[in-house]
Amino acid sequence: MPSFRHKFERRASNPKKSVRESETIVDSANLMTADDLLANNNTSTNAQQLFDCCCYTFSVRCAKAVELSQTLQAELFSIFEHNMKDLYCKSSWGWDAEKKRKELFAPESRFLVCFFDRKKDTCTAGRHTPSQESPYPTGACGFVHFRFESDSHRAVLYCYEIQLLESARGVRLGHQLVDLLFEIAARTSMQRVMLTVFKFNTQAYNFFGRLGFKVDSTDPCKYGNYVDYSIMSRRVS
Repeated sequence: MPSFRHKFERRASNPKKSVRESETIVDSANLMTADDLLANNNTSTNAQQLFDCCCYTFSVRCAKAVELSQTLQAELFSIFEHNMKDLYCKSSWGWDAEKKRKELFAPESRFLVCFFDRKKDTCTAGRHTPSQESPYPTGACGFVHFRFESDSHRAVLYCYEIQLLESARGVRLGHQLVDLLFEIAARTSMQRVMLTVFKFNTQAYNFFGRLGFKVDSTDPCKYGNYVDYSIMSRRVS
């Protein structure tokens, strides 16, 4: 989801030097390639990483928006629209497909694109029976959209979207994607991982809460403004 934090952004008490420092960190991160972002990871090669989940292994590719084919962009937007259109229509923001498409595939956007790699014979977590799972698709089964940004004199990794097909949920893929975001954030010297979530999207709100995200100091509610979304963040350790 996009960030509307600029409407209620807190006033920075730090000197201008801190602002320049955060912008320098963000600029450096934006120059890094996908290979750089996944460097030092033993399971990553050529900007790809394998995730070992309970019933499947997933291949996760890191790329800039401009590196995605038109076909893949169409797949990702289809996943986003399927998951989020009704929520946007319910929200105060409303649904604007063209606006969302431009935001999603803006030049500064980065992606983690997920593909099913292999189905296991048994569920390593003992939670599912893989043989009863429906066949997985050959295209993308989910993605993360993120950017490096300067927010209130802080260098942050802003997670705009985590979207998964129904067939890729419930196997801890989302948890592993968030973990990877924090690895990337640490590698690029970001201070926090931030995101925006609709308050009425209780499943997503609770998911991020379980992962340690709290309402951020830039959230509109901190200034007495009621909106139907929350800005959440978690410090990068």
